[in-house]
Amino acid sequence: MEDPPILDEQINNLLKEFSRRNVENHFRNYIYALDEEGVITSLVRRARELGPAGIQNLRLILQPDNKFDLNFTEGASRALAELEDGESLALVVNQAARVWDNCKDIGEIGGGGTFASFLEAARKLILVAQKNGPLPEGVIKALTIFVQHISDWRAYYSVFETAASTRSPKLREELIKIITATLGHDWNRRAEALFALRHYPEMKATMLEAINHPEEKISTKAAKALVEMLGIIPGCGEKDFVRWKTWAMQRVPPELRVKPPSRLEVLFNREPKLDKRQARFWNACSRKHQETFRTM
Repeated sequence: MEDPPILDEQINNLLKEFSRRNVENHFRNYIYALDEEGVITSLVRRARELGPAGIQNLRLILQPDNKFDLNFTEGASRALAELEDGESLALVVNQAARVWDNCKDIGEIGGGGTFASFLEAARKLILVAQKNGPLPEGVIKALTIFVQHISDWRAYYSVFETAASTRSPKLREELIKIITATLGHDWNRRAEALFALRHYPEMKATMLEAINHPEEKISTKAAKALVEMLGIIPGCGEKDFVRWKTWAMQRVPPELRVKPPSRLEVLFNREPKLDKRQARFWNACSRKHQETFRTM
């Protein structure tokens, strides 16, 4: 076994503290613990104090040949994501693959909190790395394997969302396979795969079609995905939903536009008649509008 590289003492101590809290929280059956965030904040602060050497310290922990505690690598990955170090993307995805391999070797179903944590870090780093050019082929290959073996995973939302955030045509096709065939009647996973496709603007027609799907999980996810894909919330910033809806009506596909109320409908205060697709879409808009402006 090779000796680990020498780390900055403060970074090393912070990683030990993260590892200790992580173990305790998993023992208590907590997947994500708020008290870990303070350690990550301190880790990021120390790395910034050290400059490039601080980032290099954290990268060293993720090298494939190192035998570090899994919690050390999770802490380093989360810190590098906060530092927006796009060059660490491949290392973080490699760690996710190591978690998967380990689960497979001991006969357990893959996924769970630690795996999802690595992929959450990867999603942040993907946004940074995309600004500098194409993503590493190794990242696309690893995510393709994750998607193709989705039946082995519990953390399927993390897998789909991370894969789609790459905007890779290859991964888009894999997600479409999930929706149409691979998972049969597993509506939960098929719905999450559909929702992830909101990252691809060219999938708008698919979303419109899926809103009519008889399975509620699919139609609801499709409506929610289309709302995000269109980018109409917060839109004009109008907090009153009725006035916001008037603004948004001219910015949605023609199939979703509702005719202005007739004189009788206005007189008797009746809601305009909506078809099933329109009703699901505008209900999704209402929920998203409410959620958005509740926090603003």
